[in-house]
Amino acid sequence: RKKKLSQFDMYKVMGTSYNAITAKGEGIITILVIIMLGLAVYFDLWKSKIPNWLTGMGVMTGYAAHIRGEGEKGILLVTVMMLIPVILFYLLFLIHAMGAGDIKLFMALSCMTDYSIVLHTIIFSLCLAAVYGLFRLIRQGTLLQRILYFRNYMQSSLVRKQWVPYREQSGMDDSCMHLAPAVLGGYLLTWALSMTKKGHCKAA
Repeated sequence: RKKKLSQFDMYKVMGTSYNAITAKGEGIITILVIIMLGLAVYFDLWKSKIPNWLTGMGVMTGYAAHIRGEGEKGILLVTVMMLIPVILFYLLFLIHAMGAGDIKLFMALSCMTDYSIVLHTIIFSLCLAAVYGLFRLIRQGTLLQRILYFRNYMQSSLVRKQWVPYREQSGMDDSCMHLAPAVLGGYLLTWALSMTKKGHCKAA
């Protein structure tokens, strides 16, 4: 009789499966993730669109790797992992503040890594994107105008209880902001920190 996984056991498996897979594959998953994100940056800057075949290959690679490392459990674990970006960014997608391609990219990353790496990458990515966006607004001289608009937008949405597309209502020059470079930067920062942590552990 198979033992049912508790929530704690599931998180434990999520945290160890990626390490087990990359240890056996000598970091091949990390290399594949960097290649996928690099291609995403190229298409995002070139066509302002991340192709579905690229994120689809990331998802399939993630499923294959986790199934190989965890067996049947890998299917459930990867599916749960893939839902994390959808839950986190649904509201941003609803108001058109984040594109579907960006969310699919995070979904592919979730399939290929573990929850800790995904969450750290998301945090670093959003921080990098925020710094770049702040710098751009300061350079354009529209920072105060954008802050006032955002305040009015939030007040209006809460009063109406209806979320409308953010950019369509701004009436400003809203050139497309590419998120893929920030995602790549966030992942590389996460990877560098994990390597530093492992180096300290070995030294100790």
